[in-house]
Amino acid sequence: MPEGDATEQSELQSRLGLVRHSLNTSAQQSQLPKRAVEVTGVCGAALVLIGMVFMSGVFGVVVAACGGLVLVAAYLISAKKHQRKLSTKIDVCEKGIVCNQGKTTRELLWNEVVEISSKKIRLPDGSESTALVFETAVPPPMLIMIGGTYCDKASAEKLLQALQQAWIAVWRRRAKALAQRDDLRVGKAIVRCGGVVLGGQEIGWSLITGVDVVDGVDRLHTKEGSELAEADGQVSLFPSAARRIAELAADPPVPLMLPPVGGRGGC
Repeated sequence: MPEGDATEQSELQSRLGLVRHSLNTSAQQSQLPKRAVEVTGVCGAALVLIGMVFMSGVFGVVVAACGGLVLVAAYLISAKKHQRKLSTKIDVCEKGIVCNQGKTTRELLWNEVVEISSKKIRLPDGSESTALVFETAVPPPMLIMIGGTYCDKASAEKLLQALQQAWIAVWRRRAKALAQRDDLRVGKAIVRCGGVVLGGQEIGWSLITGVDVVDGVDRLHTKEGSELAEADGQVSLFPSAARRIAELAADPPVPLMLPPVGGRGGC
């Protein structure tokens, strides 16, 4: 690792803790040198001129046609050299996240993040990107685009998995503390100390066994079937409501042991 990168990494760890996952994509362009593309274009133009002016008959037409194809190929290669993927660098750390996308850089502590939501976006070229919105205690929110023209599919999946693991640990601690004091809404579900209320029924924590994926949508799996926990709308929680509830079921909130004061205590 270059000395400059090592220093930057050390400074990052001093602020945000150990780096759990990194994504770094640089602008991509054709590996053909610019001069080679220019020379190819000039040769193609020269063939067109020679075939049309200095040669006659079918042979001249063929030479001119070949020159035209070379010229078009040089033009397409030249145009492609200017089509670059957006440079993206994201570090997922113990205490927060740093995102450098294009010319924008943002650093957040997990304690500053209020909520994370996601939305799938279909791009004009047919590829699909995931937009993640980090709602923060102090505006503005942070937007990250993952996948599609921003990075390859495999890198996107690894980053999303790392983000999910980091954020759900933070969310679980908060959710347990909030559910000890009052009902907590997660998607369509109401979370309580004893379990969740979903689909008009109360489901105990011991009945929740995991998450099913049906047609690309997470559903909360219980011993009696599966339930859709996501709220209506195009924007979803990240991770999904089903995954959050399943994670909470593995270590559920417990009632506060408060002395009786004549009112409602605990859950």
